[in-house]
Amino acid sequence: PLLFLSTGTQRHFDMSAPIFEVVRMVTTFPQEPGKEEVLDFTDPATRAEIERAKNEALELPEGMCSQDTLHFVVRAPIRGLKQIEMTYKGPLKLETVENVMGDYEPREEPYQFTLSASTLPSGFMGRGSYKVVTDFVNAAGEILDHDETRIKVVKKK
Repeated sequence: PLLFLSTGTQRHFDMSAPIFEVVRMVTTFPQEPGKEEVLDFTDPATRAEIERAKNEALELPEGMCSQDTLHFVVRAPIRGLKQIEMTYKGPLKLETVENVMGDYEPREEPYQFTLSASTLPSGFMGRGSYKVVTDFVNAAGEILDHDETRIKVVKKK
């Protein structure tokens, strides 16, 4: 993997940088036009907040609908990129959602891709704690990025 560091007309390469990196995520809410939440993963304060929250479940209201737009950097050619999101409640895998994202060439400015919208479960049986595992995988099956999030679906107020 190569990271391009431009200094004038020269380019330097950082072999330790990931070839795929989500740098920003914008979440919109179809039920609330104009509302959006932005996570800038290049901001140290945002990264520190995410690290603190890793052991806590994020509380979200039942039935909430959202759609994420990812801004990501590619530092080496990627073929057949897809995002695979697996949702677990306890030990049971409830759902797997696959978003085929395509092929990408390296470039300094981020690409943008809007994922399919998702709606949280609702009702007595839908409330509770979930683990969401997200992998970004290339055509060869290599995991380029991995994340686990814990959410708790709570009754609407």
